[in-house]
Amino acid sequence: MPQKEARLQYDGEAKEIVAQMTLEEKIGLMSGSTSLLKLGLPYLVGYYHYRPFPGSGCKRLGVQGLRFCDGPRGVLPGRSTCFPVTMARGASFDRDLEERVGDAMGKEVRAVGGNFFGGVCINLPYNPGWGMESWRLP
Repeated sequence: MPQKEARLQYDGEAKEIVAQMTLEEKIGLMSGSTSLLKLGLPYLVGYYHYRPFPGSGCKRLGVQGLRFCDGPRGVLPGRSTCFPVTMARGASFDRDLEERVGDAMGKEVRAVGGNFFGGVCINLPYNPGWGMESWRLP
């Protein structure tokens, strides 16, 4: 079965689960399960995304919470590979390369305990420095 068809087979199951959820449970999926003070602590001590940030789930229906990892040049928690920014990779027009980069990022997300990667970033302005964390405003 092609990969896209394999992913689409879960649409019906996901819709059934969401239909059983209360409004509070749906809202809970979009919020974190950790206090703002605890989430802010890594920033204060200089460990941005030292671990994946936990999100709420729905225990009643067996839906696990998201464990968010950021990017965009790679997976931020732990010691992960730093890839070229998306604009530089896109300039190669190498779809196979981008597929391999995505596979590597997925493996690294799982290796640090995450299950959701939010580092997909496409910079519309043509500036290859965007998407890097070291840029500075003039």
